[in-house]
This record gives sequence, C-alpha cells and structure tokens, in this order.
Amino acid sequence: MFEVDDSVDPWKDPSTQSVDDGIRIKAEPSSVGETHFAEVALRPGESMDEAKARLLAFVRGVSLPADHFFGFQKNFGSDLASEDEAPGWRTFVLRGEAVLTDAHLRAAELRRYDGGPDGSELHLDFNDEGRRLLAELSERCLRLRIALVIDGVVQSAPVVMSRIDGGRAQVWLADRPDSEIPDRFASGVLIERR
Repeated sequence: MFEVDDSVDPWKDPSTQSVDDGIRIKAEPSSVGETHFAEVALRPGESMDEAKARLLAFVRGVSLPADHFFGFQKNFGSDLASEDEAPGWRTFVLRGEAVLTDAHLRAAELRRYDGGPDGSELHLDFNDEGRRLLAELSERCLRLRIALVIDGVVQSAPVVMSRIDGGRAQVWLADRPDSEIPDRFASGVLIERR
C-alpha cells in the first residue's frame, strides 16, 4: 500500500492540459479540492499494454516532487462503450515507498460477489508489524486515499474513513473482470502465514 498524494496536481494549471495522442486530463473531487489525472482510452485494435505505453510516454515528461511517482490503474469501461467510458488507464500520484507489502500479511482472501454490484472484496489480515503500520498509515491518511498496488498496478485507491486498528482491512475491487484479478487470487487465498 502506498499513500496517494492528491495535493500534487501536475495538471492543475490549465496551460498544462493541452495533450495529444489520445490522452485526456480529467478532474475529480478529492480531500484537497479538485485534482486532475491523465487518462488514455483504448483505440480500436489496441491492447491494454499499448495504451499504457502511450500514457507512460506522456507522463515521462511530467515533473513530480522528489519521492513521488505515477501509479497506473486500469479502467474497464462500461457495456455502453461510450467514449467517456472506454477501457484504458488512469494515473495517480503516489508518494514514497510501499508502507505495507505482502511481507506484512498473514492472510488475504478474495471474495467475489454474485447477484450484487460487480466486483470483489479483498480481505487482508496483517501480522503484528503490519497491524502497527496499518494503524499508523490509516491515522496519517484520514480522509485521504491510499493505493493498493498489486503486480505494479493500482487495484483500488479508497479514502481512509477512520483509523484501522486490529490488523484487518477490506478493500473493494469494483468492476474487475475475473481475467483481471491477479492469478494468485484464483484459488481465493493469496497467502496464509501463521
């Protein structure tokens, strides 16, 4: 897990919002007011990797403060396939090193939901050090976002609503087709250490 830094907005200045190659700058509300992100949609016949390469080429020229970097999340679009909801990628500005890693996990389980909203919930159970780090991270990031990054991809970036004590957390993974869930979740259990 990484801290999302919405206070760093490389596209806040309208003069930086002129983009090409199918990259769009979009605004979204955040705890620090409106913030912006870059987004790329798939072109006909293009793979997700090719679309991500276009977005990577674009952000290489964008300056961020030291110890900040871009994280990337897949957008899966909608069945309507409108231009605004086409599959592709979006950016987040992440800060520093990962605060929590799989070395801090005792167990993780993915629970898919049938008959309700599309998505799954990842249940995380942390070891003693992970419990301490999760409590510190959640307290430091109250009303801010943290990013769950798996295999280099932001899977979710929820807003922390309260301090998380007890070493357990649940993260909603909305609108993820089964084929986009990392392979190690296929059996339902990521890791189990006792």
